[in-house]
Amino acid sequence: MTYFDINSFMNEFDAINVEANKEKERKLIRELLETKSSRIPTIKNSSTKQLDELSEAMYDKTKSKIPNDIDGALEGKAAKAGQDFLGEISKPTLRSAVKG
Repeated sequence: MTYFDINSFMNEFDAINVEANKEKERKLIRELLETKSSRIPTIKNSSTKQLDELSEAMYDKTKSKIPNDIDGALEGKAAKAGQDFLGEISKPTLRSAVKG
């Protein structure tokens, strides 16, 4: 006569259940990573555009507002040297830290 061993049955059931839960977690993690990865190009484009706008604003300020302010603050050779220096400054290149 063979007896049904409930303990071994429960142990087997628990092992199968644990593995099923792990697989669900793996699937969820993969889906989250795919979702986040698909957003990276959008974030990069957005931040690049914002950095370009900031760079342009900095450059415009260096080329127009600051030289005009120097005229009122400095005189003679000092004003000329300041304006010459500002005239040599190139537009800054700001790069996004977002990779992808």
